[in-house]
Amino acid sequence: MCSEWLKSGVAALCIVLGACSVKENRSACPCYLIVDPVEIPSSIGDGRYPVRVEVSGKSDFRWDAQVGAEDCGTTLTVPAPRPNVFVSAMTGEEGCFVPGEGIRIPEGEQCPPVYLFSKRVATDGETAYVAPVLQKQFCTLTVRIVPVNDVFLDSFHLQFEGSVNGYSLDAVPVEGNFRYASYPSAEGLCTVRLPRQRNASLMMEILEGDKQHRYFALGEYIEASGYDWTAFNLEDIHIEIDYASTGITVHVNGWDETIHVEILI
Repeated sequence: MCSEWLKSGVAALCIVLGACSVKENRSACPCYLIVDPVEIPSSIGDGRYPVRVEVSGKSDFRWDAQVGAEDCGTTLTVPAPRPNVFVSAMTGEEGCFVPGEGIRIPEGEQCPPVYLFSKRVATDGETAYVAPVLQKQFCTLTVRIVPVNDVFLDSFHLQFEGSVNGYSLDAVPVEGNFRYASYPSAEGLCTVRLPRQRNASLMMEILEGDKQHRYFALGEYIEASGYDWTAFNLEDIHIEIDYASTGITVHVNGWDETIHVEILI
C-alpha cells in the first residue's frame, strides 16, 4: 500500500527534476522532504489505526498519506515547497479529524485515543528531514465511587464537562465545550478519555437519573495532585471518591504514593 504512495512521490520528483536545471534559479524548485520513519506507537498494541501524515505549505500546498501497521518504519519522500512546511502525523483519531483544522470532539463523545506529532520544518535547501514521534494526547480517567449503599451503585452515572474539545493541526488544545456521560461498569467503575487541559476548569457531576448528588471541581483536584497536563505523553488517572466521608483520592499511574484531597461541599 505504502509502495504506491512512494511511487507517486518518486514520479512527482522526476517531473520536478526535469523542470529544474542546476543552471537555473532553483528558488522555485521544491525541497525533497524525507519523512523517516513513520512509526506506530507500541502502546497501541495491534496497530489497528493507520497513521495519517500531512504536509502543508504556502500557495495552498497539501500532501497527505496513510501508513498502515504493515508499513511501520516506512520512509516517505515529499516534493515540498520552500521555505518551510508544516508536518503533522496522527493516529487513533476515529473519525474526529477535520481536514485543515485538526481533531474536533463532538459534544457527547469522549476524546479519541489519539496520538499526534507536529513540527514546522525548514525546506530552504535541496533536502530536509523529519522523524515523527507520536505523543499520547489523551488521558484515560477512571473513577471509582465508594457508595453509601449498593443501591446507589446501580443507579448513578457521571457527567464530565470541560473547556477543550480537540486539537489544532499543531497539536495545541482547542477551546470548546466538552461534555460526556459515563455509566458504571459491573465493577462500579466509570471511565472517560480526556484531551489535554488548558486550565483547571474540568468539572464532574454525580447524577442519579436527573438528580444531582455532588458537583466536583475535578480539574482543581487533579491540578492539586501535581498532575502534568503538559507531559510529552499523558498519564492515565485513577480517582476514588469516598461518598460517605467526602474524601477524594487521586492516583496517577507510575507514582509511588496516592495523594488525598479533601472535598468541600
